[in-house]
Amino acid sequence: MVKEFSKGIAKQRREFQREIYKLEANERKMKADLENMVKKKEPPSAKRIIAQNILRNQRFIKRYQKLDVQLQDVQFQYYFHNLPRLNTVSTTDTLVNVMRSMSDMMGKANKNMNVQSI
Repeated sequence: MVKEFSKGIAKQRREFQREIYKLEANERKMKADLENMVKKKEPPSAKRIIAQNILRNQRFIKRYQKLDVQLQDVQFQYYFHNLPRLNTVSTTDTLVNVMRSMSDMMGKANKNMNVQSI
C-alpha cells in the first residue's frame, strides 16, 4: 500500500513537472514575441495583453511549483512515518546477521591469539 501511494504521488509530481516545463517554454515564447512586438513598434494595447499573459503564466508556474513542493512534503512525511514499521523486521534481521558474523570473527581471532606470548 505504501508503494502504491508513493507511486501515485511520484506520478502526480512528474505531471506537475511536465506542466511546469510546458508553461516555462510558453513563457519563453511569449517573451520573444513581446520583444519582437517592441522592435516592430506594435501598439501598446497588444504589448499589454502579451505582458498580462506572461504574468498570468508566471502565476501558474508558481502555483504548480507550490503544489509540487507540497506533494513532495507529503511523500517524505508518509515515507518517514511508515519507514520504521516497514523496516523493523529487515533491520532486526540485518543486525542479527551482523552480530552473528562479528561473534564468529571474534571467536576465530580468540583461537588464533596466544595470550601467554603477549
